[in-house]
Amino acid sequence: MNRAEIQWSLKNSLVHSRRHRARDFPYFRVLILALLFRAILDVGYVGFVVPIFGYDGFVYEMAPLRYAISLLAIGIAIWCLMVSRKSVLIYVYYIVFLLVILPATTFYALGGANQYSFFANLIVYCALVFFLPRHKGEELKNDLKMAVDRRVIYTSIAFILFCAGFLLISSGGNFVLGFEDVYEFRAENTQVGIFAYFTNWATKLVAPFLLASAIVRGGMMRIGLALMVIFLLYALTGHKSVLAPIGLCAIAYFFNGGKSGGSRNAGVNPGFFLASTGALLAFTVLIYATYVIYENVLFPSVFFRRTYFTPAFLNSVYFEMFSRQGFVYWSNSFLSPFIDYPYADTITHEVGAYLGRDGMGANTGFVASGFMQAGYLGVAIYFIAVASLNYFVARFGSRVNPVIFNSILFMPYLTLFSSSDLPTTILTHGLGLAAILLAVLSKKVKIKGRSFSRPSSIN
Repeated sequence: MNRAEIQWSLKNSLVHSRRHRARDFPYFRVLILALLFRAILDVGYVGFVVPIFGYDGFVYEMAPLRYAISLLAIGIAIWCLMVSRKSVLIYVYYIVFLLVILPATTFYALGGANQYSFFANLIVYCALVFFLPRHKGEELKNDLKMAVDRRVIYTSIAFILFCAGFLLISSGGNFVLGFEDVYEFRAENTQVGIFAYFTNWATKLVAPFLLASAIVRGGMMRIGLALMVIFLLYALTGHKSVLAPIGLCAIAYFFNGGKSGGSRNAGVNPGFFLASTGALLAFTVLIYATYVIYENVLFPSVFFRRTYFTPAFLNSVYFEMFSRQGFVYWSNSFLSPFIDYPYADTITHEVGAYLGRDGMGANTGFVASGFMQAGYLGVAIYFIAVASLNYFVARFGSRVNPVIFNSILFMPYLTLFSSSDLPTTILTHGLGLAAILLAVLSKKVKIKGRSFSRPSSIN
């Protein structure tokens, strides 16, 4: 082969690679939709959150340079997602991008966020996405007909029934239905001890797993019963996040082939990225319209204030508070026998007091929690831990039904990035249990047996 032929071959290969990448991940279309979503977030923050909840610390501070940087950050984050589009975790990280990273760019540009908080979260997220484990070649199949071990399903049902019974007894038969009453209900029915773990596992892991299993196995009765379980857990706990897996499971099912199942390269269905962004954009516009037209503040408060901007706000507060008052070095956790804890109350309540809200618990994601523990060293330690966790769960992705795989991980990962310290997410919010469940479902770890099957090839 002469030099001209070699150059032509390389050029043709590059063109083919670009076309294939564009089909897998339509970068510019996703970017345009993301920017439109960002625009409605900006409008919601300035037009709703600041006027209604300014007393909570939400301020309007428009800075042109920050605004330009925030838009550039969106483009960089989406580029990292495109690079890792063949990771089995790409759907999970894209949902995190929509619900956590995009709102944070608005708060950085318009809310006077702590710049170190913003850049730390952005860098950690982009680095985690860029280094997501990616399967080689075409080996990862999104086959919806992959079997689900019935023993796991029956065990999950028994666990849900046990938790529901305990919640019903402990609350004295009380329950909540309206969103406006959930905070008062939760204050009166706080779970402690081992049952607090059980409740979190039931709502964030087991219930989504049962719904995903019902959708995959088919049958309106199975799906209806799974939905009843989710609504029951919402009524008994008052946690609105229990309802989120309904939409997430449906999206994961539809964009992995629906009833037809079949095979598809991992994370390369462009419809997921476009439709999930478009659906969230339309939903957010509708929520804002309820405020503009009907002056209803309940649903805009739930989504704009609580879901979109409170995590970014508290991230900023954590960086500000602990950069001034010093770090705790896990003295509130496993190093408590060796290091004196510097506060009289829990971390979350100390942050609440710092904000002038005594008695309020203020949680944040793992990046700000890592900073709280040991500054940027703590952020680096947590980054390495989460990257290792990504690799661990991705080992099982090719052998677990993709709807179930994503449904199990959506809520723990969202909690990790938005509202919980890393050890707390692993233990209390079910991320560690999710990894074990995936190992069992993949049949690389057998329920009865001592052998471990060889993992699939991941680079």
